[in-house]
Amino acid sequence: MMLRWRPVAMAVTLAMVGGVMLSGSALAQSSGTSSPTANKIVLRVGVPGDMISPNPLLATNGNDYETLFNAYDLLFNFNPDDLSPSPGLATGCDPSADYKTWTCAIRSGVTWSDGQPLTAEDIAFTYKFIETTDENEVFTSYIPYHPTFSAPNATTLIWKSPKPTFAPTIPPWVPILPEHIWKQFEGDGKAARGFANVPAVGSGPFVLTSWNKGQGWTMEANKSYWGGAPAIDEIQYIVYDSQEAMVQALKSGQVDFADNLNPTLFNTLQGQPNIGTVKGTASTFTNLAFNFGGQGPDATNNPVLKDLKIRQAIAMGIDKQSIVDKVWQGDAEVGSVITLPSRPQWFYTPTDVQSQAYDPAAANTLLDQAGYSKKDAGGIRLDKTGQPINLNVITLPEETGSVDTGKLIAAQLQQIGIGVKLQSMSDKQIENNNWYTGDFDAYIWGWGGDPDPNFILSIFITSQCLGWSDGCYSNPTYDKMFEHQSTLLDHAARVAYIQKMQQFIYDQIPEIVLNYPNYLQAYRSDRFTGWKPEPTNGGTYLFGWGNQYQGLTPLAAAEGGSSSGIPAALWIVLGVVAIAVIAFFVLSRRRRAEEEA
Repeated sequence: MMLRWRPVAMAVTLAMVGGVMLSGSALAQSSGTSSPTANKIVLRVGVPGDMISPNPLLATNGNDYETLFNAYDLLFNFNPDDLSPSPGLATGCDPSADYKTWTCAIRSGVTWSDGQPLTAEDIAFTYKFIETTDENEVFTSYIPYHPTFSAPNATTLIWKSPKPTFAPTIPPWVPILPEHIWKQFEGDGKAARGFANVPAVGSGPFVLTSWNKGQGWTMEANKSYWGGAPAIDEIQYIVYDSQEAMVQALKSGQVDFADNLNPTLFNTLQGQPNIGTVKGTASTFTNLAFNFGGQGPDATNNPVLKDLKIRQAIAMGIDKQSIVDKVWQGDAEVGSVITLPSRPQWFYTPTDVQSQAYDPAAANTLLDQAGYSKKDAGGIRLDKTGQPINLNVITLPEETGSVDTGKLIAAQLQQIGIGVKLQSMSDKQIENNNWYTGDFDAYIWGWGGDPDPNFILSIFITSQCLGWSDGCYSNPTYDKMFEHQSTLLDHAARVAYIQKMQQFIYDQIPEIVLNYPNYLQAYRSDRFTGWKPEPTNGGTYLFGWGNQYQGLTPLAAAEGGSSSGIPAALWIVLGVVAIAVIAFFVLSRRRRAEEEA
């Protein structure tokens, strides 16, 4: 009996060794570096939410735009140091003396990912396509005054505007589309927005090849990219329903990067082995955006929000500092205006910031004087028709801080007699339904904007209702202000006027800027090298303003070693196991010889 289990034990032991060797090979394949079997260098990025759409006309959240940044080129890119305009498909654009005609030199030798040549005609087509197809004005603010576009040859774009403009060099954040793919949708906005666009033909450094809704999406390197083939072969974006799960995946090595972390989890990663952390300065602001009901007859917004006194009282009833302390654990600044402190040339401090400072007593007095002194049995104020003022406020679990901020605001507004009913909803739900139908009173989300404030200023103009507008705010005075700022070619004069516009928005309160949160990320420090923040001072490693993947290389390869095969530590383990097996075999044979003697 004893002699019979030894070979079995031996087989089990050898199977264990084989299993260790097999798992070591799997480990090498899943480590984000290349292996003889996988033959791919894969970067795995954990994200706390899915894309809304890979269709440029429907792109809304940061995941959408990160994908677009990689899949398509722009006329101009953003300088990684300071986010100023830098050459993209255009190497330069020269204005006429009156700034109405711009002549842009377009790169030669650029191809689409399907091998077709990209020419100036594709760029002219894209801008004309946006003019005729972008019914919701997602991109039209980048090409004001209804200009005309032509391409006299493959490397020249002519942009003609009826009014002087600096629009070509803002730069326009419009992904350049292949005419041979999108021409079929010209003039048909519904069909264009219904285009799945997977896989996507683009000219960027990576190609969107698949999207598994709710699970993630994959981009493969465009080896013919005009800026040089990326060193990594594939990016896998993996969606996590909870940030806790995403952090565990980072720790265990299932992902190489974790984006947009909340402060609690971010702090737990400090000092962890093989984990690096990135604390980017605020590239977004969090806001409480009000709905004014311009979406149509089915909008369900509470009309009381059109009263500026109500909005002023709400602003004074919110303790922004407590949100910074409790939700962001100090990793944010108290908010005020729609530009960011991280972009000081545009940032503005309102002259009457104290008028909206946290003061529930003053808020209660203001509401009493404004005709809202009566309350129901639960202490909720009645509007002027005798109905309790209860606001339906949407929070978004995929957006860091939104849910916890909503809970604090609901409790704070209770103290001034305004009821809040919180409704949790995914990004996609609000984008596809409530945003367009107007079925909400307010929501807690945020904005990033562009390096130039033109875009963030545009979201408040009347024509952006059902476009970028949060809640269909409309004010003819502001509409005229926005148009005027786009005519100011003198930089100093434009800066001063944009400060005036920020004061106007601050005073009218179409939304409340709650805070400017730091952008928190983490990554495996033992996988890749070449991480670069964009912008250089205070930027993030990914989800910034350009192709931040192109400089990434596997760490082992960067150090001159092989990125494939079994790690040295695992070879040591295998060696110990092999010695034990050999010793066991020798002892078994010795015992058998002794028993047979």
